[in-house]
Amino acid sequence: MKAAPWDLTGFTSSQFVENHIQSYSFILKNINTHLLRLLGTPFKRFTCFNDFWTVVLTQETRFARIASKSMTVGAFWHGSSNDGIDPSLHHALELVDNGFPFIKRSLLGKHRGKQSVEACKDFLRRQQHPVG
Repeated sequence: MKAAPWDLTGFTSSQFVENHIQSYSFILKNINTHLLRLLGTPFKRFTCFNDFWTVVLTQETRFARIASKSMTVGAFWHGSSNDGIDPSLHHALELVDNGFPFIKRSLLGKHRGKQSVEACKDFLRRQQHPVG
């Protein structure tokens, strides 16, 4: 994380809708009052959305759009196509083989089938994570 080359670094990003970092995990360097004023409020305080489109359209794309006006923005892994490919779902096993620190739980549930469930469970076991 210390080697993140951008002011705002996403673990993954997507071109789906428009370029944006995915909000489940990101690094924001040099946080101060001035930076917070520049960013405004892309994430509403004390609000949690549980809907894919609300998160993408209300949080992720807006956050990247606002941030890119005043700082460098990038990601370690980018889903470059505009066809809905989410690197953290469609390429999860490739990502962990290349140092990505986790897999999404939804690969064992609502996104089952985008990756081999057994391979995902094997990854979890190797990390000594309980597998249900």
